[in-house]
Amino acid sequence: MALTAHLAWGARLGPQSIPSTGRLLALVLPMAMAMYAAFQGCQYVLLPIQLQAIDAPHKVANMATIVAITAVTGALGMVAGGWATDVTRSRWGGRTPWLLAMGLASVALYLPFGFATSVGAVAFFAAALWFTLNFFQGAMLTVLPARVSERDRAFALAFFAVGGPIGGLAGYQVAALVGGAWGYIALATAFLALLALFLVFAPETEAERNRLAKTIVAAPDSLPSGTFASFRRRDFLLAFVFRLAIFSGQAAILNYLVYYLIDRIGLSAIPSRSAEIGVGQIAGMRTICTLVGLALGMVLVRRTANRKMFLQAYALVMGGAMLLPVFAPNWTSLLVYGGLGGLAMGFYSTVDLHLMSAVLPNPRTKGRDMGMLAMTGALGQLVGPPLASVAIQTIGYSAMFELAAFITLGGGIAAGFLRSVR
Repeated sequence: MALTAHLAWGARLGPQSIPSTGRLLALVLPMAMAMYAAFQGCQYVLLPIQLQAIDAPHKVANMATIVAITAVTGALGMVAGGWATDVTRSRWGGRTPWLLAMGLASVALYLPFGFATSVGAVAFFAAALWFTLNFFQGAMLTVLPARVSERDRAFALAFFAVGGPIGGLAGYQVAALVGGAWGYIALATAFLALLALFLVFAPETEAERNRLAKTIVAAPDSLPSGTFASFRRRDFLLAFVFRLAIFSGQAAILNYLVYYLIDRIGLSAIPSRSAEIGVGQIAGMRTICTLVGLALGMVLVRRTANRKMFLQAYALVMGGAMLLPVFAPNWTSLLVYGGLGGLAMGFYSTVDLHLMSAVLPNPRTKGRDMGMLAMTGALGQLVGPPLASVAIQTIGYSAMFELAAFITLGGGIAAGFLRSVR
């Protein structure tokens, strides 16, 4: 209780006040959940089914191509969003203008996305949407590190991890139950509503902007400042490699899970007789276990300073979970894979933002550098799915699980060489 007892809520904010951590989290989390729902509901449910309806014989290759395109635009958007928070100074703060602009742009792209009837149109809307939504995410990921006080930061960053699995589960369920163009519209509507709630009730304050300015001024001029200078720092590079590996491994499976259920398991072997609902059920299992992993991680993070343990435990458990469907390609093993994978992800997520914050070398460029680390989620789509597509078409669906496990375990090895993360 000692860690959370001081999280005051504060009923009213004056012009010079800094919002309490509790109030900020209560508004940031729903917005983050809506963002993750918009991402995952689209990419892992709506998009695969849309491509199958347009061109079923070439769905795997089309999916790989579109995912590769969105990986590039998503990575660019993520870095641009982080960089924009470093250089923007306005009466509304450095993040608010970009969150509003990119949030509106993303919603505008979602509306025609679902009505696209050709692979080219789907690719265009997906590429544009991944840029704007990742730009939004790049700016959003800097909110808590910049706006939460030092004493609350460890708890806030760990608690923020709840937004991913719950938001993702909501996105899966909405996409599976609503489906089609209306599924896109439903995800966009929820995202817009919760973004408006955050911007209205948790605006950046003058006191926060002044505190940030003092931190930047105090940074020594000798720190690396070139566009890619941070990669010269050993731990920054290793953290980048680790995150790229774990997201590449996940993407190698998740982008083709709908097709795996249809073509390898068979709809008759799925209790719901629906690939969309089946994927949602696996996501539900993963989410429940992710929350268990988060709870376990939040208990341990308060009792040990060993953060490297979380990274390597993730790689071992997730790598093992990914191999289960190789030896037992059935519905039960997929549920176990989802459960163990969720447990591993939840355990690691409690230190994910802490890891990124710990290896940032320069306060003057922390938004950009945070964006570079965060863009590994998008770059993972450029690495995992194309490799998985080749593996599926040359060996079979089971090969994508073997590939994912190999990449994930490689990330765990890289994490072992981190020095600034104990």
